[in-house]
Amino acid sequence: MFRLLLASLFVAMTMAAQAQTAKTKMTRMSPGEMAAHDQMVAEKRSDCQRQAKEKKLGFTAGRKFVKECVAKATGQ
Repeated sequence: MFRLLLASLFVAMTMAAQAQTAKTKMTRMSPGEMAAHDQMVAEKRSDCQRQAKEKKLGFTAGRKFVKECVAKATGQ
């Protein structure tokens, strides 16, 4: 029981640290940079969705493909 509690605490701390890192990265951008970044991600997502449709992937496989494609294209 104690190990489960300790493991869940570790996972929660790791997720909180990752969220804080992403938050501070985005707050360093100016509003214009954030808008440009959002526009670029939207274009990449649209392109990846088109590719998934061309490959005739199902719903779950298509979502996974788009997620990985956008992450690869944006360097995350």
